[in-house]
Amino acid sequence: MQVKFTPALATPVSRFASATPPQTPSHDTDRFESSAPPAAANQAPIEPATLSGASDPAAPKSRHLGLKVGLALAGLAAVVAGSAFVPISPATTVSQTRTGLEKHVDFFDRDGDGDIQIPETYQGLRAMHMAAPKAALVATVINGALGPATGAPWYSPTTIITDNIHLGKHGSDTGIYDTQGHVVHERVDQMFDANDGDKNNALDAQEIEHLLAGNKTDSGSAGARAEFEMLLELAGQPTQVDGQTVNALSRERFHQLYDGSLFYHLAGESVPQ
Repeated sequence: MQVKFTPALATPVSRFASATPPQTPSHDTDRFESSAPPAAANQAPIEPATLSGASDPAAPKSRHLGLKVGLALAGLAAVVAGSAFVPISPATTVSQTRTGLEKHVDFFDRDGDGDIQIPETYQGLRAMHMAAPKAALVATVINGALGPATGAPWYSPTTIITDNIHLGKHGSDTGIYDTQGHVVHERVDQMFDANDGDKNNALDAQEIEHLLAGNKTDSGSAGARAEFEMLLELAGQPTQVDGQTVNALSRERFHQLYDGSLFYHLAGESVPQ
């Protein structure tokens, strides 16, 4: 869900090696080695883990944009109106048998009932120190996208069903989760090896932009970009790049994101064992 974002990752392009086909948006190529083996033709493109909704061309046509916008605005208004009265309670303990993808969203299931309402998503974002107005907006967008994708009932369309979160993987899937939601850690490392141009074991904004530019496959790319932007804000760590200090996402934090423990670390809560 398991997100925010402010300006797109517009970055200089002079640091990147051309490891992608000609039609891929251009990036300068100094920082990227060409020794990585080419991806197999049938290999799924690498892209970020999902907090945004599935992009399914077969989705019922009856889900009109107007209805979604109306629901989103109603949910946003409700969260903003009640935000001052919503306590930020820690997430409940989850079962060891839960997959990494399920644990990723279980962080937001603050009462542990298997359903995530907009106020719970809001609480989770606030626990990770996101500002209240932004958390209210992001929570509404997340639930508005993932509720229908995970089979929310008609009378509560913005409710996320945690057991069905694997249905919410967007179309530009990374392959980091398998079809059952289990983490494929080799894919996390492959993502770094392909995009960590300066080999400092972290991805900064420019390297993330390089990753996204080389893996634009469908409308899921917009959600992927937003997810990485939010992740940089919440989980980025100061890193020296070309003599400047920038926020970057370490390999360790990417593994934590996909195994479901990152949000607990950021909120200072106990990680489910």
